Amino acid sequence: SETTVDQLHAFANCSGLDLVFGLNALLRTADNRWNSSNARSLLRYCEARRYHMSWELGNEPNSYEKKAGLRLDGRQLGEDFTVLRKILRESRFYRDAGLFGPDVGQPRDHRIDILSGFLQSGAEAVDACTWHHYYLDGREASLEDFLDPDVLDTLREKIGEVLEEVHQVSPGKPVWLGETSSATGAEPRGCRTHSSQDSCEFAPRRSDQAPLGTFRWLDKLGLAATLGLELVMRQVLIGAGSYHLMDDNLDPLPV
Repeated sequence: SETTVDQLHAFANCSGLDLVFGLNALLRTADNRWNSSNARSLLRYCEARRYHMSWELGNEPNSYEKKAGLRLDGRQLGEDFTVLRKILRESRFYRDAGLFGPDVGQPRDHRIDILSGFLQSGAEAVDACTWHHYYLDGREASLEDFLDPDVLDTLREKIGEVLEEVHQVSPGKPVWLGETSSATGAEPRGCRTHSSQDSCEFAPRRSDQAPLGTFRWLDKLGLAATLGLELVMRQVLIGAGSYHLMDDNLDPLPV
């Protein structure tokens, strides 16, 4: 709603944050192209309000089939981004606005195919190529996993795969981690013993439990900088999962 957009922009503005708004890529035409009518209405409203922001289109397109019953290949997604870039350029206010994507999950199988196809048709539409990374499934992670250097080194491998794909098609294109944390669905809050096996407990954080996830962040930020990623976006500020940075009272939680 207009009120929600107003509140979101006001929050970002008051907090000194740059707002990147994710448009809905699941709105499709009969021939499976992106239906941009809703986005055009939103852009007109935001332009009238002089809301400075950047844009994305969709989130983790590799999951569309599982979550929404929609299979979308990378080439079509790139064409959709090209349409969005054209719409932005038609706006006096947003003609130079940032556009980032495709926010694909970390590369493997179908995901790397989506990224490759997207770059073929949409690389020139985006200002930075975005992808997501998590080391582990938070429902299955053990204490040993969070301290295992071999697990940490998987990030180097995934960064290398993404950089290779991007630079083959669009040399010099910035690459961002558009969403990342230690484990999908949760962050470590401590550990407990079940039978003979230690496992992570995903419960409310205490300050003495925070260091478990800190090792990952030290490695992730240092490795990302060393390998040339320009931006790392931490998941999540508030609400989802148990890895949020603020509680329901907007008080900060340990990293």
